[in-house]
Amino acid sequence: MLAERLTRGPVSHYDAPYENLNHNAARVYRGWWHNCWGGMTPAHVGKHQATGAPDFGVLVPLCKVAHQFYDEHRKEWAKATGFTERQMASAAAGYALRYVERGGVPA
Repeated sequence: MLAERLTRGPVSHYDAPYENLNHNAARVYRGWWHNCWGGMTPAHVGKHQATGAPDFGVLVPLCKVAHQFYDEHRKEWAKATGFTERQMASAAAGYALRYVERGGVPA
């Protein structure tokens, strides 16, 4: 979800200030370029899985480091990434809908 995206703040020490990158758009945009690390993992939006949250319709793909940041700093997530909890829930519902449309069956 954050792969190679511009965020408002760093999610990990792998992220780089966008203005430091050698890119013409860096003169216009400000923020942090997210560099994924650790492979993609499914992250629960809303309730944590440990609290008995369902899987279907509430998962978004995040790299390992973004997933860890999301789990540990949920209150700062929107400020750092620009994605609100509502946008994350909408994305999770969209991923579930695409899964079903392509023939997947929810468990």
